[in-house]
Amino acid sequence: MYDRRASNYDDSHHPSFARNFVEHVPLQPGDKVLDLACGTGLISFLAADKVGPTGAVVGVDISSGMLQVAQKKLSSHAGANVTFHEHDITRLDDIPSLAVQKGTFSAITIASALVLLHDPADALASWLPYLRPGGYLVTDVPHPQNWLHMSLIELVSRHMKLHFPYHRIWASEENSLRTLLTKAGLEVTSYTFVECVGYHEKIYALEDADEWFAKAVSSIPEVSRLFEDEALYAEAQRLYRGEWAKVAAKDPLGHGRAIDVDGVYVAAARASDQKEEAPLTPTPTPSSPLTLPGSCHCGALRFQLNVTAAPVAIPTSQTLSSISATSPAVPAVPLSALTCHCRTCRRISASTSQTYVPVHMSSFHWLSSLNKSYPATPHNGPPALRPRTFDEHAERAFCAVCGAGPDAVTSSVPGGVVGDAAKVRVNITVRHHIWLGEKAAWDVLPADGAERWVGDAGGEAWKGDCDA
Repeated sequence: MYDRRASNYDDSHHPSFARNFVEHVPLQPGDKVLDLACGTGLISFLAADKVGPTGAVVGVDISSGMLQVAQKKLSSHAGANVTFHEHDITRLDDIPSLAVQKGTFSAITIASALVLLHDPADALASWLPYLRPGGYLVTDVPHPQNWLHMSLIELVSRHMKLHFPYHRIWASEENSLRTLLTKAGLEVTSYTFVECVGYHEKIYALEDADEWFAKAVSSIPEVSRLFEDEALYAEAQRLYRGEWAKVAAKDPLGHGRAIDVDGVYVAAARASDQKEEAPLTPTPTPSSPLTLPGSCHCGALRFQLNVTAAPVAIPTSQTLSSISATSPAVPAVPLSALTCHCRTCRRISASTSQTYVPVHMSSFHWLSSLNKSYPATPHNGPPALRPRTFDEHAERAFCAVCGAGPDAVTSSVPGGVVGDAAKVRVNITVRHHIWLGEKAAWDVLPADGAERWVGDAGGEAWKGDCDA
């Protein structure tokens, strides 16, 4: 999509917006900047002017066409320390020369591109390790009523389960970006509304819906192809009228007008000064003969799991939430586990199911925390432990830095003494397969003797169903 726009991308409002955007990036001579979705280098070269010859700017973009334009500009920026990489900005660790620079960048910028990402929260988590302590991330999202005709066609496309090239629905109100950055563990230091094109507002009447639907569909080839079928086009147009009417009904003056607002919210957010909190002193549990160490992938979450090795049966008459709620203060390591086959768990594990071993939070003793200002607690964990709700049935907790969940190793030493002493291995056996109602058709359950369970449509009560 952007390859096609590369040749005339700078012949628009984008250069002016880039100048306004960079004013919100706190830079000093000698700073290092990581410019994500750098495009034709508009932000990259403005940042290079600020950091000077002793600083450096690294631009990353997936569009070869846009980067060709950026590379041509290098000749007119003699002395600028700017390099570009053609790559997916959500997979920075795959760039060897960039991965070794983790923790060294003074600022990360991503302008006019956050709404192109399917999962901005996951993307943020992958970028934060590249910031130095106290560094800034500066980005923007459109006003909820900006580019109104395309915002509404996105709503319609999502309702019709059609792939759409933008992802703006999550930014549905003024503080959506502020909330996203705060949940990522950043301190939002400025949050500013910035005009982009210069038209301030555009006012449309209720009867203009069909005209702007046609413009929305025809403006981008990737969108036009979604509605080539006449029946799809007619259904989308009907839904679009309804969304247009909802916007008109919110006219603050009560005149039934649809208002398009020119502008975005630009946020500057600061990372903690502390790279990692000093280790917390774990509280020993005398009755626990085993200590299982564990962490996430990057080590921002590290913990000690003090437990006993007796098996715990998983109740078949209780909901999943009550399993952990009714566990004893110092529970046993469940030798009985369960596997979940719902779509959420398949997506998380990238396989046909995900295995769970219920362990009560009181057994965790957190050894590290992402932010020293907020100490870890037995029940909430450290600030790096971020809960994320997937749907009405599923909530998981992940590391805010690497996106992985906390996992304990299953090989440990009696009494928590690490060394060459006789090791005890905890063997985990699956006793239950749940959410078989959403099991992938190609997934063949093993003949492991585990019970089969199907979730009731109305909630999380479980019932046996050996034929599922």
